[in-house]
Amino acid sequence: MNRPITYLCNVIVTLLLIFSLAATAVLSVIQCYSLRADTCIALLGKHQLADRVYDNLDSYYHEQANTSGIPASVYMDSISKEQISEIIHASVVNAFAYLHGADTMEQVETDFSKLEENLISFFRTYAEENGYEKDAAFEKTVDTAVANAKRNIMTTADVFRFYTLYDAKVLDKARAVTPLVPKALAAGIVLTAVLLGLLAWIHRKRIYQMLYWAAAAMFAASVLMILPMTWINGTRWFDRFAVKSDQIFTAVTGYLYGNTGMVLMIGILGVVIAAALWIVFALLHRHMLQKQSA
Repeated sequence: MNRPITYLCNVIVTLLLIFSLAATAVLSVIQCYSLRADTCIALLGKHQLADRVYDNLDSYYHEQANTSGIPASVYMDSISKEQISEIIHASVVNAFAYLHGADTMEQVETDFSKLEENLISFFRTYAEENGYEKDAAFEKTVDTAVANAKRNIMTTADVFRFYTLYDAKVLDKARAVTPLVPKALAAGIVLTAVLLGLLAWIHRKRIYQMLYWAAAAMFAASVLMILPMTWINGTRWFDRFAVKSDQIFTAVTGYLYGNTGMVLMIGILGVVIAAALWIVFALLHRHMLQKQSA
């Protein structure tokens, strides 16, 4: 194979290898990080999401006490941060189970017996002190207050908004794509191996020369990942999201920045590997030149 054709083949294969490596790296992040429940569960402790939900509920019920007449303590003494943490944990597990093939997205089950007890006790005491009859209308009012409190706590604790996404059929769309990710990742790995094999074949007479082109592809692919991820993280781009609830904003942006951080880390690792390959190539090339001149 003459030099111009060899060079052209190197360029073409290297260009393909750049995009193959970048795509495979991103797909590996999606498969091993983005689509794992553990990723979101780790944020639960890292960003104190249960504490944020508890504080949000506490502020809400203190504000509502002025209009509802129900002291915030009636609600807040009925729930704990540990219980909220369990709700968040269960919602994450249920959501990812659904994404990975579960027939339905299970509803989170938790014990609200103390909440029911406190609300019923408050309404009965209030009725007795003010001479209200405990009739069907009274019972309906109590049942409505209990149902609203349960729904509000569960909604506030849905920090990743998985159940909202489920109701909006967004998870159904993501669920359809999820099985394709490992297949695409496998295809990317195979394509990368084939392209590296082509480089090895092109340089079969001096196999060490493929290291130069492989390093060039690795470096370029890494830069493709590093530059946009650095810009996103550096400008805190996801902070622009207009989300009022602190716990939702923290959970969602924490998840997104975690993904960009993983891609950035792989990009940096790629640069290191590329540099190592270039060094090895330079040493081998120098050794070959010395051998030829000897």
